Amino acid sequence: MVSASQNINQNKLQYLMHPQLIQETANGFRMMLKGNFFILMGFYFLCNQYPKTIATLDFSFTVLSVLFFIFIKPRMMKGEIPAYYRRDYQSIKFLMFFMKVFILGGVMRFPILALFYGLNLYLVRNDTVEWEHYKSTVYAIINNPSINALAVGAFALAIFILFYQQRYASIQEFSNGVVEIFSRNVYSEEGAVKEFIRRKDQQLERNTIVQVKYDGTTTMASKTNPMPSTKPYRITPMMVQTNTTMVEEPTAVEQEVTQPATPIDATVSVRRQARR
Repeated sequence: MVSASQNINQNKLQYLMHPQLIQETANGFRMMLKGNFFILMGFYFLCNQYPKTIATLDFSFTVLSVLFFIFIKPRMMKGEIPAYYRRDYQSIKFLMFFMKVFILGGVMRFPILALFYGLNLYLVRNDTVEWEHYKSTVYAIINNPSINALAVGAFALAIFILFYQQRYASIQEFSNGVVEIFSRNVYSEEGAVKEFIRRKDQQLERNTIVQVKYDGTTTMASKTNPMPSTKPYRITPMMVQTNTTMVEEPTAVEQEVTQPATPIDATVSVRRQARR
């Protein structure tokens, strides 16, 4: 019997994350560590302040990301919420770049903004005018319905592109397939992923060719011997095959009708008629 602790540990396990998503996230963090510095410095020197619209986007993307990673993503990775992987995330590099700059970059910028405004509110807590100024600015950043709605739409679109647009393979199918290949063959994790994609492509190709669903199970057609029949061909005795054409042998009646009469046959025929 399985113990309670084993059940708890099993419930905590999650399916495999797509390696390309892990790589893109790591690359995004490295890129935005430098990118955010130039973005913040650029707005400071050009505008002397960080735009409230972008600050609202950063705040909204941060809240949405926190909710997603706490409540939605764990259930997706456990198979409780159906979700799918794309075949290749490198094919949407352009969209991934915008996701890194606005969503991932916003999540990384918001703590800096929160620290900035929080520190200023603390420093001016005894100055009523300055306190009200920073308080109204923070309220304007947080409560902007149009920008908040835009952020929700953009975040939902990003989730759709990442997990639902192509639907190449479900998270469960991808994870189980890669783990099975990795455990039964001499493959690295990257090699197991490539082998899974190769097999999945073959399955989808079969579906396209025969226009029916194919799940890899053995069918009766695959069990039967595909060798051609060894039963001899039936040849009509009246037909003779030559190297060039098929010549039909005449029957006895046809021979009697079509065979030309000889002089002796003609004489015998005249005598028989005379006797009659």
